[in-house]
Amino acid sequence: MAATIGADDRVLLTGATGWFGKTALRLLPNHLRANALLIAGASGEAKVPVEGSQYLAARWSESAIQTFAPTVVLNFAFMTKGRWASLGTRTYETINSRLTNRLTWAAALDSVRIALTVSSGAAVDQLEDPNPYGRLKAHEERVFLESIRNDGGRIVLRAWSVSGGLVRDPEGYLFSSLVSQALRGVVRVKSQVPVWRRYSLADDVLAVAIALAGQGERGVLDTGGPLIESHDLASLVCARLGADLVTAPRTDAVGDVYHSDGRSWDSACAHLGYPPADLLEQIELTAADLVHESKSRLDYQRGSE
Repeated sequence: MAATIGADDRVLLTGATGWFGKTALRLLPNHLRANALLIAGASGEAKVPVEGSQYLAARWSESAIQTFAPTVVLNFAFMTKGRWASLGTRTYETINSRLTNRLTWAAALDSVRIALTVSSGAAVDQLEDPNPYGRLKAHEERVFLESIRNDGGRIVLRAWSVSGGLVRDPEGYLFSSLVSQALRGVVRVKSQVPVWRRYSLADDVLAVAIALAGQGERGVLDTGGPLIESHDLASLVCARLGADLVTAPRTDAVGDVYHSDGRSWDSACAHLGYPPADLLEQIELTAADLVHESKSRLDYQRGSE
């Protein structure tokens, strides 16, 4: 990533307080991290803790962004799928449509040579889902790639399942939940149906996507990784982290299948000569991040008392 984004680049990073935003900020070289223009997404100002430092994420301001004249746009601003139930359809769609409009406006600036936005596997098959998240993501993918005519690389990173410990809610995602449980000594898998996923490390998928954009590529990068079933993943996590495993017996049902075919990811890594973390490395790195994040939160609470 450091080779793709140069010393003279100006990075606009939206959705800076979320999982991908914090991961991207961590990947930036120190001088770019300190000088990047961070936007907090749909919220107001916020502080973003990364590796022992605090960075200020500002409110959205077109005038400030025009003055900044970004050469790199990294967009992670979008209301998550789970926010729909509490916000309601109209508010949820209004907020996310506004965020998409901000993305397309920023990416179309003449100064921009690299632009990246993160989408979701939900954008591929969302016709029967009452939650509008997938439909809105599919729309964002389309307008981002089709409506921006200025030169430069444009990549939609379609994230299916990723690993990493900077996630806000570790218990809300299978991989980080298993690792988090393992760090406490016991992992419990309650699902009896098979759950099939492919995992790639969040740091890796961002590095690869940005590298593709830096080469002037335009298109969609689906995340991939080795295909694994949740019971087998739990066994791998426990073996690596030294935890006990308690599982429900698996059935022969088709189960929960949510993953890409892996070809896009494998092709991109081969093209760039990029070696992504394997599953064991992903487990170790996720565990290290979760431990560090937990300690940072505890230190912050103690300092605020």
